[in-house]
Amino acid sequence: MKRLIVVLAAVALLLAWWLWPAVRTTRPADPLAATGATAVDARPAAPPASRARAAPKDPAPLPPHLLAPSWLPDVLDELLKRAESGDVAAMQVLGVRLSGCEDDALHHLRQQLRDDEVDVFGMRAQAAASSAGAKGNLQRGQDRMRQMIAECEGVPELLRSSGLDWLAKAAATGYSQAQLNYVRTVLAAFRRLDQDEAVARIEEFRERRILARRYLADAVARCLPGALRLQADGGKALFDNRDRHAYRLNQAAALYAAQREEETQVPAGMRDDPQNLFNYLTRDLDEPARAEARRRGEAQFQACAGH
Repeated sequence: MKRLIVVLAAVALLLAWWLWPAVRTTRPADPLAATGATAVDARPAAPPASRARAAPKDPAPLPPHLLAPSWLPDVLDELLKRAESGDVAAMQVLGVRLSGCEDDALHHLRQQLRDDEVDVFGMRAQAAASSAGAKGNLQRGQDRMRQMIAECEGVPELLRSSGLDWLAKAAATGYSQAQLNYVRTVLAAFRRLDQDEAVARIEEFRERRILARRYLADAVARCLPGALRLQADGGKALFDNRDRHAYRLNQAAALYAAQREEETQVPAGMRDDPQNLFNYLTRDLDEPARAEARRRGEAQFQACAGH
């Protein structure tokens, strides 16, 4: 019986990994609910026929005093007033900043601070103690986490969980930065969940995943900077994995497209070996499938080359 329970829990977690999120009641209404929007195709977003689709004009920037590192409780009322009146830039900033105040995000930060082995900037605390410089970096990282917790604790509790909904509302206008930030935030939120939380919130994340897929496909179609890399990094959660072969092929194509883009932007010495990463991801594919992944990835990269 115990073994059966473990197996059932594992199956539920796998379902939670590819089914995703729901809109809660204290935030702006789901901007796509009335449109009948559905998830994009499971493959990497298809490249435009000839050139990147024109992006809507970005909203006017906010006054500097409303942006980080301003103390969020001090500017919250003004950001809310602007967002509620339709200021898309305010919606985006409010969404990004409040997303760090979700219950699970705060729990994650508090857990890091409680843990003697907390990992900050990629260094474990015990190892960092041997170097004054590393120790200083560790301390600064922990101070920053304490500041983030205190900042969120200064936000009314009912507002702390509204970040993703504000991001979704801003993204629905076509604002590119909000679309990419929505996808990043959804992925980060899901990765923070443990097995029990993932199963409990399966309906919420099913709906969020649909929006994340839609926004990422739009960002890739418009050749937005960072969209190809985000598609590659988020493929594990965003691509449909019910057909394992197609899932691997889609991930490989997305990785290849991102690597080709980075070849034109990142100095060779600062990039991981692209062939090693591609070979690892395609280790279960035969050579014809690898060639197809390269073909798809190259087509997607070429569609955006020069933009």
